[in-house]
Amino acid sequence: MRTGQATMRAIRLYCGFLIHFPCVRFIDTSSGLKWDVKSFESYPTGDNGVPITNPQKGAFTIKQGMIKLQKEFGYGNNVIIDTRKIEPEHVEQLKKAIDEEGVTDKQIK
Repeated sequence: MRTGQATMRAIRLYCGFLIHFPCVRFIDTSSGLKWDVKSFESYPTGDNGVPITNPQKGAFTIKQGMIKLQKEFGYGNNVIIDTRKIEPEHVEQLKKAIDEEGVTDKQIK
């Protein structure tokens, strides 16, 4: 599919639809809200197959997570957080950071 061309797939959400676009993951047609999905991985697998635990090498940090979220908020997007590959302790830390930033209304988990 070419850039700028909307995906025809729509996902039913409550009373509206979420329509997928290349630069914004979804737009809720009932409210006009733009949503992007951000996924985090606590310990990504390195080239050698060993999990990376050092934040300087790519392991999850709250600071880097919040930078990614703030970037999306700056674009006017709300964020859906995919927590499938993140440790429960990191989910809790991220929730706390989101609460402290006062942006809980711009994301869902």
